[in-house]
Amino acid sequence: MTDPSIITQDREKAGDSAEGHAKPASNEHRLGMLMDYTKLHIGLYAVVITTLMALRKIDAQIVPEYYRLPIIISLVLVLFAGLCGGIIASNLPEQKDFDQFWDNGVGIWGKNDLFKTRYVARFEHIFFWLGVLNAVFAVLCGETYFLAIKS
Repeated sequence: MTDPSIITQDREKAGDSAEGHAKPASNEHRLGMLMDYTKLHIGLYAVVITTLMALRKIDAQIVPEYYRLPIIISLVLVLFAGLCGGIIASNLPEQKDFDQFWDNGVGIWGKNDLFKTRYVARFEHIFFWLGVLNAVFAVLCGETYFLAIKS
């Protein structure tokens, strides 16, 4: 049988209380996690954008012509997602408080109150997933997709 005091000590070392609740993360840690998360997204967007740009240039025998418009639409949507991620990432290094950053405005070129951070993050996800859904529906529907260019 394990001594309960050992389990309690192990939890306290790991940052958990005896009741099993984790201690809240510090502002610095939360900002760091947001930066890592945003960098991951920007890297993902770069890969998706590069792939879509390559697909646009591939011969029509390999990628049918009716996929051209859906590819361009997905490309633009993911570019906007990357722009939103870039806005968040470029404003993060100046921040000291996560909640204040999340609730206040961000912007570009020194105009930091253009958009609320939480809305920029929300639009980042919306643009990305619309781009993904557009590409998936284009592949699943083929020539019958409403955005497909019929030749």
